[in-house]
Amino acid sequence: MGEVLWEGQYEEFVDLDGDGEPEILHSDPAHHYAEYLPHKGVWTTVVLDWDPELGRYRAVGGELQRRTLADTHVGDPADLLRSSWIQELRAQIPDVQAEGSDRIQVEAQLNLASSISQLLWSGEAEEARALFEDFPLPSYYGGYQDERTADEWWEAYVTGCQGSKYWPDLCEAYPALLDLL
Repeated sequence: MGEVLWEGQYEEFVDLDGDGEPEILHSDPAHHYAEYLPHKGVWTTVVLDWDPELGRYRAVGGELQRRTLADTHVGDPADLLRSSWIQELRAQIPDVQAEGSDRIQVEAQLNLASSISQLLWSGEAEEARALFEDFPLPSYYGGYQDERTADEWWEAYVTGCQGSKYWPDLCEAYPALLDLL
């Protein structure tokens, strides 16, 4: 992934692209304590790179985002849907559907949400939607609402993404993200 130059509670400075300038890996709280996710929700790592024209760091997604996955999940980061972390997620489907356990259901839903976020923050809108459609959960729990339909959950989740302060940068780089609803 690159040498970690500094690490804090929610950020790391890492030279992901080897240009001698650090990128910031930031934990985006857009889905933390979200009404559409159980428990505390998920935090998505977003890559911020310096943009000299804007005079600020901006979310870049894409290849730099995929590089953050390479060391934490086995698999080719250029092909996220075939990576081991997505395959592990898909392997949970029979357990979730067979057991009906709330604990398994909640864990699977949080893993699904985290995986969708990683795909979206990497600019992979079609792949994120395909993963969601290929991963049928019996129900979708929220912290403040007992259950949602799959369509209601998807809409709430994408709306939560739109609440991220990094979403405009990602949509500028990946216009397909604008068509998720």
